[in-house]
Amino acid sequence: MKIQVCALVIVLAAMAACGQDCKPDDSASFARVKEVVGTITSGQLYTSWDEKVLYRAGDLTAIAIIKTMPDDVIISPETAKSVLLVLHFAFECPLWCVATPSDREPRVTMLLLEHLRNIGNEATQSEIEKTKKFILEQTRAVN
Repeated sequence: MKIQVCALVIVLAAMAACGQDCKPDDSASFARVKEVVGTITSGQLYTSWDEKVLYRAGDLTAIAIIKTMPDDVIISPETAKSVLLVLHFAFECPLWCVATPSDREPRVTMLLLEHLRNIGNEATQSEIEKTKKFILEQTRAVN
């Protein structure tokens, strides 16, 4: 009986030590964020795993949008709505979900929204303002 208990303790200790060597969750890595932005803005189906990537990305999402999408693509009404959805996901719960503290504040996101407001058509103006208001409300506790 003692041998079985000792074997069990050794196995559990080995599992705990092995678990400490695992890589950290990289779901908010820039490459993955860019991939998810591309998926959602191209109208493809996305999963809850994709949403989770954006929940953890915060302001990094705006950088991914800027890096992957030219202005002429962003201003189309369908794409603009997708971009706003992506930004909404990115600031769903900034205080608890966003992995990097500096990405909890929407610095680049506010610049992107202002740029969208300046280059976009009138049909998307109210949606841009709603998204901006939502993000500012969500990040009020962060500041």
